[in-house]
Order: sequence, then C-alpha cells, then structure tokens
Amino acid sequence: MATAVYRAQEVITCELCENSTKQFCNSCQVRLCVDCVSKHVNMVTSLPHDIVLFQNRKLQLTFDECQIHLDEKCLLHCRTCDIPVCVMCIVGPHKTHSLERAAEIFEGKKREIEKDNETIKTDFIETLKKKSEFVEKQIQTMFTKYSSLEDEIEKERKTWHRGVDTIFDRVDTVVYSQREKDVALLVTHQDIINNAISDFENKLRQNVDLLKSTKVSAVNNYTSKLRTNNQTHADVYANIPVLKKNSKDDDGLSIEIGGSKYCLTQTLMNSSLIQRPLQTPSKTLLTEVEMISSISTKLKDLRSVACVGTDEAWISSQDCVNEIMRYNISGFLLKMDMRKCVVTDITVNRLLKELIFTDGASKTINVFNNLGVERLAKISKGWYPKGVCLMSSGDILVSLESTDEMHNKIVQYRDGMVTAEIYKDTNGKCIYKAGKHMLYVAENNNGDICASDQNAGQVVVVTNFGEVRFRYDGKAAKRAESFSLFKIGKRKAFDPQDIVTDCVGYIIVADSENHCIHVLDQNGQFLKCLDGPGMVNPGGLCIDEVGRLWVASKTSGDVKILKYMS
Repeated sequence: MATAVYRAQEVITCELCENSTKQFCNSCQVRLCVDCVSKHVNMVTSLPHDIVLFQNRKLQLTFDECQIHLDEKCLLHCRTCDIPVCVMCIVGPHKTHSLERAAEIFEGKKREIEKDNETIKTDFIETLKKKSEFVEKQIQTMFTKYSSLEDEIEKERKTWHRGVDTIFDRVDTVVYSQREKDVALLVTHQDIINNAISDFENKLRQNVDLLKSTKVSAVNNYTSKLRTNNQTHADVYANIPVLKKNSKDDDGLSIEIGGSKYCLTQTLMNSSLIQRPLQTPSKTLLTEVEMISSISTKLKDLRSVACVGTDEAWISSQDCVNEIMRYNISGFLLKMDMRKCVVTDITVNRLLKELIFTDGASKTINVFNNLGVERLAKISKGWYPKGVCLMSSGDILVSLESTDEMHNKIVQYRDGMVTAEIYKDTNGKCIYKAGKHMLYVAENNNGDICASDQNAGQVVVVTNFGEVRFRYDGKAAKRAESFSLFKIGKRKAFDPQDIVTDCVGYIIVADSENHCIHVLDQNGQFLKCLDGPGMVNPGGLCIDEVGRLWVASKTSGDVKILKYMS
C-alpha cells in the first residue's frame, strides 16, 4: 500500500477548496474539509463513499475509470496499445495483447523518479551551482583587474601634460566599452546557468509532487528527459585588453590600448592631439602573387568576403541572397546561416568576431553573433542599404541607394544614429554616379573613405570630411607593362567591384571584366595589377589578419587566398 509523506507543519488543504483538511474519502482517495463532504458525495453518485477522519485515512492506489466498461477500474496496462485497460477489456479488443499490472508500472515509475531526483540534485544542480560560483568569481576578478587597469591609466594621466586629457578620455571610452561587453557576456552566461538551475529545481519539485501522488495515470505518464537536458555549459572567459604605456615615437609620446594608438606630438604638446593607426613595417609587392589556397563554394556571383581571424571567412552570394556561409581556408563549410533577409554586403568586427551585414529587404543594418541577430540601425525612408564597412573608430559606413536608383551616398552611423553623410562636393554636385550598381566602401588607415563606383567606372576617394581627394579610372593600368592581360587581348572598360585597404594603406580594388586586381597607393598612384592563373572575374575582396588577400570569383564560385606582399 502506498504511503504519503508530508513535511512538518505543512498545511494540508482540501482538494475542492482552500480550507484545511478534516475528512478523507477512502473510496476516492480525496482530501476534504467538513463543508465539502456533501459536495464530493453528490459529484460522484455511482460509487459508495467511505468518509473518515483524515487521521484515520487509508491510502491506496487510485485507478482510472474504464472509458468502455462502467464501474470498472483500469487495473491493467496494455503495452501493445499503450493505454490503461480493465479486466473486461482483456476478453475483448485487448485479448491477445501484451498486458502488465498498472500497479507494477506505478512502482517502477516511482523508482525512476526517485533516481532522477537524485541525479538532478547531485549531477545537475550541484554542478551548475559550482559553475555559477566560478563565473561569479570570474566577474569579481574581472572587475578587480579592470579597476587596477583604470588606476594605472589614471596614474599615467597625471604624468602627462594636462592637454592629454582628450587622449585618456578616448582610452577610457575603449576600456569602458570593452568592459561593458565583457560583463554582458559573462552575465548572460551566468543567467543561462542560473536559468538551467531554476529549471532543474522546478523539475525536482514536480517530481517530488509525483512521488506523493497516488494517481496512476499521472505517474505512469512520466518520462525522464534528463538525457536531452544534459548540456555541458562551456566556460566563457573575458579577454581583457592590455595597456602599453610610455612608448616613444621620434616626435612625441604615445599610448596603445584595444588596437588603437594615441600620440601626442612634441611640437603640438600644448595645443593639439592626434590619433594614428598602428604603423606596420614597410612591405613590398611581390613580382608574382602566390596562391595559398582555393575554396570551391559551388555558388555563382559571389558578392562579398569577410575574414574571421586568419583561416576563416564569411562568404555571401548574390545568387543565394538568404545564405551566408562560413568556410575555413581548407575549403570546409563550417556554418550556413539561413535567414529571411536580402544580404547585400557583409563585414566583420574582428575584435568581437561578429558578422555585420546590410539587409535590403528590411532596410536595416544588423549584427550576427552567438546570441542571434540584433538590429543596429534602420535606414531612412526612400533608401536601400548596400555596401558596409566597419571603421577603426567602431562606427559603421554604409552606402545607400535611393529607391528610384537616381542617387547614391555614403552614411556614417554611430549607435544606430547618422553622424555624417558623403553625398555632394563643395560645388553641390553629386560625388557618386546614379545607377543600379552598389557602392563598395572601405576606410583607409589615414582616415580616407574609399568607394568603388561601378556606375561611373571609378574609384572615388574622399577625406573623412567628405572632400574629394582623387578619382581613379583604371587607365593607368593600361599603360603599365605589368598588366599582362593587356598584352594578350584588348582591354575592356574598368569594372570596379569590391574594394579594401591594407595595413600599409594600399587601396585594392577588383576589376571583374579584366580578370585582375588593381593596387593603388594612398594618393591614387597606380602600383600594380595582380593577375594570373585562376583570376577569373574577381568580385568580393578581404584581407585577413596576416595580410593575405581573399578573392571571390563572380562566375566560378571559387575563393582564392593570395599572398601579394613580402
């Protein structure tokens, strides 16, 4: 006979109301208060009711009523049909089926629940509590280290001239922004763990209630789901930036943090501060490019490439606008993300390893990471987002095309808000030619904004104030002896596609129709054309963290990884 265990001083209530229990129906196994006795008897008139004082109750199993044979209890369970049956059913439709006593299943399920409860308490809740404590220590340690970092920065502030306050304000912004992201990452990870603990504790309480229950169907319907919930909850670590101080330049002082270098020139010590990109030792262009690897995507009209680290890249195709694929340098497809959008261009936040893309369907700029897709900005009415580039400041450059294809412009966004527009020159004329082709955009390390204007057949470079510095139309390549394609056949019109800049400030643009890539210096002087076997209709370009050039073919669907500098 089953027994029930009640915790000390727990108020046992009537099952028909909220009053305390005084009576008990042995026939139905129902707790009752004095007022509800007659109500219970009137509710079930087909059975005799043995009403006794609660302390004199006799607990026994409660079996379901047979739906076919009135006044019969389902004492058996048909394994063939997986339903409870009565003794009358076994001489009818269940005569030849496999049967088992419901009470035996009941006891077996009770043992399974007890075992699961023990597993939940020892293997899940305790383990996750330890992980939560570990993450809490991580957070405290991180705050301590950030506090020490901020103290170190403050000490350095006092050793510099008060004019450098502008520099340290920028440094503080970098640290604060990174700290907020790191805290958010760890807090989110801790919330996931704590939610898992809460879920298991709820499941534990439900199982405890089932262990008290005498209802056969409720217990027999229990199914353990611990195997499907056995998640590892991998640890997450914050990558705290390092402050490099007291680095000397020939013309002043500098400080480095978070990938940026801030300089104070000696001649402008009392009046002006400048921010410079980290400089890279001079490199030279190779006489012939070296192909490091080739990736076959089996897609057509590859539009964009966005490198992740040194050996991986996201690739988007105009042929499959709903697909963004991630490959490694060996050609293995690591991830394919299907989403209801029209991906027009992609770039990567290399610090956070996040994918940023423009969506022509929803007219939005979005970021994609482990937490999903987050909208960064909504484009104003009458414009479509096209090319996208992440600036060194963290702002986002986006080229916009008017819905009537009559205008193109470049807009700078910060925190979802427009901070600058590049649209017309000082004479009021449109800088970029109207047309159906998108503008690819890139920022150079001197602050210039470079655009590949296929509608005009030009590369257009402007200052960060929007003043046109120069235009390049590809004619210089025709005069260069290094352009081997021109020696073979007639040169076609310059067909600029994707555009990137490298660590030394070279401007690199794909020329699809001429099957080559043009390399310019920061002032627009033609340096070299990269061509050779396998260079067919180059479209998307990207430079990885070790300076290799990834080239996506518009027609073959291949991506070539090239070494072009020594």
